Order: sequence, then structure tokens, then C-alpha cells
Amino acid sequence: MIKYQDEDGRIIDPVEKEEKYYTTPCFAHSVGALVASSYINLNDDLAQRGIKALDISLTDMVNATVNGDHGDFYTWPVMLAYELYKPFVSEEQLKSWDDKIQSIKVEKLYRTYNKSEGNNWVLVHTAGEFLRAKSGFVSFDYVEKMLGIQLANFTDLGMYNEHGNPLAYDLFPRHYLSGMLQMKYTGAHAVALKDNLWKGAWTSLFMQSPFGELPTGYRSSHHIWNEAEQSVVFEIYASAYAKLGRKKKQAHLKGRPYYP
Repeated sequence: MIKYQDEDGRIIDPVEKEEKYYTTPCFAHSVGALVASSYINLNDDLAQRGIKALDISLTDMVNATVNGDHGDFYTWPVMLAYELYKPFVSEEQLKSWDDKIQSIKVEKLYRTYNKSEGNNWVLVHTAGEFLRAKSGFVSFDYVEKMLGIQLANFTDLGMYNEHGNPLAYDLFPRHYLSGMLQMKYTGAHAVALKDNLWKGAWTSLFMQSPFGELPTGYRSSHHIWNEAEQSVVFEIYASAYAKLGRKKKQAHLKGRPYYP
């Protein structure tokens, strides 16, 4: 992706010749994971490009000038990148990021700020606000308020009910919320959230095609990230079952171990 990065740090789409959606903060997050895992060091050119992407993402958030008015989607990858880079960067760099994160005006940044209708964007930025609160930048009040409102939009099978019920936008908010639980959300709505997301994970498991595809139909049904999100949800819950010691093994099938 570095060949698409401009001088300011933004990732520019090679076809449309402009920054699209939330590619830049996701790039910062991905590079931060490489730094945190010691795959690359902080002096590596790629690591510095990730820092630059995080810098410009935060600047755009503070100024509420995020491209395409997609600020709702920035906070989650930005905060994940921030936490990954935090142990490695200088105090000066960290203070700069802290000041920017503290200065974000969510009522200007989020298009769906304080909205009550069923809309996946609300839960995406709510998950981002959870990470800001978890890092001590804001209180958990807004997160608790929005979860309390949005829980009413879940079905009995743990699916998120957005207008038209596109399966892509059932799964999209659930994979963010599952990440919140994985990162130790224990607030007022934790029990209800756990129940809904657990049921939703099983529903998704039984609805996928024999090839692991999200069922098609309606808005965004062929987006490339649909199956990636299924993988996130399934991996989170598989890990949770494993930690509980609930591993079920069957006899070898044609010489190969089979793990249902």
C-alpha cells in the first residue's frame, strides 16, 4: 500500500485518485500490528509510514474533515493503532497523539452521533468510543447510552436489524461489538450483549454457504470484507470456547484429525 501513500500520509485510491473511506487509519492499524509483534522495528520505513498515516487520520478527526464524512469508522482502527504504537514511540509523539485524541469533537465527527434508529454506523463509532474510554480519554457514559438504545435492534437470533435487513450490515456491527467483548467490556449492558452476540455467532455459522460465504442478497452483499468479518467473529468465539476448555475432538477420519 505504501506506493499509494501521499506526502501527508493518506492512502490514495489508484483508480479514483482520492482517499476513500477509512483506508488510511486501517493502514496505520495494520502497520502498528507489525511493529507491536516485532515483525518490523520503529525505524523501518514502513513503520514510519504507519505513524504518518495515524498522524493525518487524527488530524482529520480533530478537524472533522474526514473524507466522505466517514468519521464514524475512524475511531476504532485509530485507537487500535494508537495502543499498538504506544510502547514504542517517543514521549513527544505520544503527547501529540494524546492531545489530538482528547480534542476530538464527536458531535462534529460522527454522522450518526446520538442516533437511535437501527444503523450499523452508530455501533461502529460506539465501539470506537469504547476504546477511547478504555484508554482514559472520555467517560463510558456515551457508550452505555448508545448500547442501551441499540440493543432493541437485535432479533431473537442475535442478528442486528437494520433497514432492509442486509446480512452484510447485520454482521458488520456484530464484529465490532464482539471485539468490544474480547477487549473486556464489562459495563451495564455486558450480559445482554454477550447473549445477543453469542446467538448471532451461531446463527452466522449455520447460515454460511458450504464454501464459508456470507449469504448473498440486497445491499453490500458482495463486499469483499463480508467473509473477513465472519472470520473475525468465528475466531473470537472459537478462542472463547477453547479458553473455557470446551474442545470437542472426534476420531480420525481417513487418517486426518477432524475438529468440528
